[in-house]
Amino acid sequence: MYVDARYHLSKDIKSLRMQRTMVKAVENSVKTGRVSPYYIFEEAVKRRPYDEAIWIRDGSVSWKMAYDRSNQYAQLFLSHGVKPGDFVALFMQNSPDFAFAWVGLLAIGAAPAMINYNLTGKALLGCIELSTAKLVLVDGGPDIASKYAGVQTELDLKGIKVINIGEERSQIYQMDPIRPRDELRRGIVPSDAMALFYTR
Repeated sequence: MYVDARYHLSKDIKSLRMQRTMVKAVENSVKTGRVSPYYIFEEAVKRRPYDEAIWIRDGSVSWKMAYDRSNQYAQLFLSHGVKPGDFVALFMQNSPDFAFAWVGLLAIGAAPAMINYNLTGKALLGCIELSTAKLVLVDGGPDIASKYAGVQTELDLKGIKVINIGEERSQIYQMDPIRPRDELRRGIVPSDAMALFYTR
């Protein structure tokens, strides 16, 4: 007992077992083609579909609702030609839609480039260009809209489309929440990007 108390052997053994379990889980996900975090999200939805997944000021969002919304965003991205391996720029404040869009991208084998919503002008344009995104999702108040409006002409000239979630939300929420095909996520490997983060 003294040796364990002094050197924390039982904690080390427990940690090693957990690491081994995680390594086996990753190896298994690679073998089965289920590396995408989308599958972890789906498992959580199956375990507790009507429990609270996201808390917001005026209520909450269940796991099932988050799943449906994420799949609606996935359908939006597919309808705009987003493919596995692509990045979509998210110029958004924290909100349930931010999470839905992120999971929606993972659902189709793509990933978000999370752009700091305080950026303006050349810094904003540079981050969007660096991400290689051909689609930008914008959400937030008028201050956010004015920031991207300042680079709208340059985005248009480069063929980068902007979707204002505030204007499109009701249409997105009317889309069928169809689960994207597994083939879209099949080529993902553990070293693939889950997201790009840009700060200044």
